Amino acid sequence: MVTSVILFKLKEKNDENIVRIREKLLGMQGKIPELKSITVKNNVRSSPTGFDAVMIAVYDSIKDFEAYAVHPVHVEAGNFILKLCEQTASALYED
Repeated sequence: MVTSVILFKLKEKNDENIVRIREKLLGMQGKIPELKSITVKNNVRSSPTGFDAVMIAVYDSIKDFEAYAVHPVHVEAGNFILKLCEQTASALYED
């Protein structure tokens, strides 16, 4: 199993942008076969160095993650979300 964790820092942090990111990310579920599960949460503790939202996604293998990464639904979601973010950070790990 492979897990991807992505942190998002919004250019403009507000409820509307949090909802937009959440809906776009969760909308990938069921459209990309390699994406086994996805969770999106917003940060409940604001700080100048903190991020605003986190996505945790699970795949069966690195190969599945690589297929997900180039899937058109993911590419479109990523392009949309990056326009709203000033910074992102990511980690990929195997269990």
